Amino acid sequence: AVVSKTKGREFDPYHPCKNPKDMEQKSNFIKESYQELVEKTTWPKWDDLQSNTVTVAGSSVVIALVIFAADKFFEFSVDSYFELFK
Repeated sequence: AVVSKTKGREFDPYHPCKNPKDMEQKSNFIKESYQELVEKTTWPKWDDLQSNTVTVAGSSVVIALVIFAADKFFEFSVDSYFELFK
C-alpha cells in the first residue's frame, strides 16, 4: 500500500482531477495564447531582423577572436615561464 503524507487532506496525487472544468480552462488558455501571439504581439520588421542578426553574428565573431587571442597569449606566457626552469 502506498503511504501518503496528504491522506486526510482530500488530495490524492496519484489520480489526476477528472473535472470537465479543468479541460475547459486548458482549452481557453491555449486559445487565448494563440490569439495573443497572432493579434497582440508586435513582431520585428524583416529588415530590422536581418540587421540585428548581422550585428549579433559580427559581435560573436569579434568576441570569439578576442578569447582566442587571450588563450594563445596565456598559453605562450605559461609555456615561456616553464621553459625558464627546464
